[in-house]
Amino acid sequence: MSAKGFSMYRGCCISSLLAKAAVAAAALTTLGLLAGTAIGSTITILNPSFENNTTPYPGYGAINDWSSTDTTLTGVNAEGGPFANNGAIPNGLQVAFVQSNNNVAEGISQSLSGFVTGETYDLSFYYNARYATYPAAADPLMVVTLGSSTLTPSGGVSVVPASASYSTTVPYYFAQYLYTATGSTATLTFSNVKTGLDSAGTQYNDSSLLLDNVSLSSVPEPATVGLVAIGGLGLLLIKRRKTA
Repeated sequence: MSAKGFSMYRGCCISSLLAKAAVAAAALTTLGLLAGTAIGSTITILNPSFENNTTPYPGYGAINDWSSTDTTLTGVNAEGGPFANNGAIPNGLQVAFVQSNNNVAEGISQSLSGFVTGETYDLSFYYNARYATYPAAADPLMVVTLGSSTLTPSGGVSVVPASASYSTTVPYYFAQYLYTATGSTATLTFSNVKTGLDSAGTQYNDSSLLLDNVSLSSVPEPATVGLVAIGGLGLLLIKRRKTA
């Protein structure tokens, strides 16, 4: 090959390498800028699995980092209860309980921050109901609100115990709800609104909702996910060409 031909060949290779480098840089930039959004930013929930508590039997009391409508009817329990007497605890060793008693709705809540107005968020958690066979007991009705939005049906979700008898192996129920932020802060509330008479007209005075492993993160936009995928594809193609 002549010196001139070699020079042209070398220039072509250099141009090709520079083009590949530019594509790689663009792909990396895309991934770097968008990966955080694609994965979804997490809203910090303090004491989300209710492990940061030590309360004496039977578990009534304040739940750290959460507000209670009545600390004599809310609290935490380890396996066996007397409130967490049903199901395999999803995360850690403890769950929160919300007891609706004397025909009054009860709940726990936490004020959260870091939302982006207009962005969609995914709330997930595990829930169950206390198993009880004594007279005047009832299954709880769960209502979940975030900010001004009621995420569950307005009448609440009827929570039937996950097992027909005491069990530490039957899984809790899992729930996911979407929330569109209307501001940078919002209060998350879990309520047990079971009050009054049951379907047979019988007065009851106790029902207990169990909660665990609460998390909240943003949902990536489809377009963002697509851009990240394109960036990843660009890197893959470059790698394949290099090894070909």
